[in-house]
Amino acid sequence: MKRIVDRFIDKLYNDPSFSAPWENVADEFYFKYHPRVKLDQEKVVGFQLMYEQLEDYCSLQDWIADQKVLIIHLIRQNALKMLLSRLMAEKTGDFQTISNKSAHTKIILDQQRVLKQLNAIVCEQEKMRKRFSGNPYLEITYEQFFYNYPEEAKRIFHFLNLENNKTGFPDLKKINPESLKDLIENYEEIANLLHGTPYHKFLE
Repeated sequence: MKRIVDRFIDKLYNDPSFSAPWENVADEFYFKYHPRVKLDQEKVVGFQLMYEQLEDYCSLQDWIADQKVLIIHLIRQNALKMLLSRLMAEKTGDFQTISNKSAHTKIILDQQRVLKQLNAIVCEQEKMRKRFSGNPYLEITYEQFFYNYPEEAKRIFHFLNLENNKTGFPDLKKINPESLKDLIENYEEIANLLHGTPYHKFLE
């Protein structure tokens, strides 16, 4: 497995035929090959990893730790909205924030499971913080990234030791409405269930 990881990383960094990041995440472009036309100008190369992918590839975890790879950890402060986004994506099949298929869809939360689900989200975020505590680390929240993009972009460029090129805001759309009452079918029951718990703040 270590050899496979090493070969992938080598291609990612050095192979000019390796697909570049897409400039547009619309459906028709998402899975297409993108030539790396400015390979000699690339100062930083990175890749996205989901939590479950890290769990599946232990050799990659070791490589990240050994090489002191810079970590940008994108989290969502509101664990309830994180849970709803996951459930909404599963229900609608819309896993990319480039459309609005779920605008009129509501979710019924399982009162027997929701506390465990919220706790699992909070715990997995903390687990990742500890896992790469020895790496250069920057934590970005979805909320701040979405509502204060210019300042968050500055933080990211500074962390990567890059000049801030004033990159425009990504062409994304929010999948879910702002109001949880508009999203949770059994909102009152869930609000009563979360009352007096650390997760009640997520209803605000």
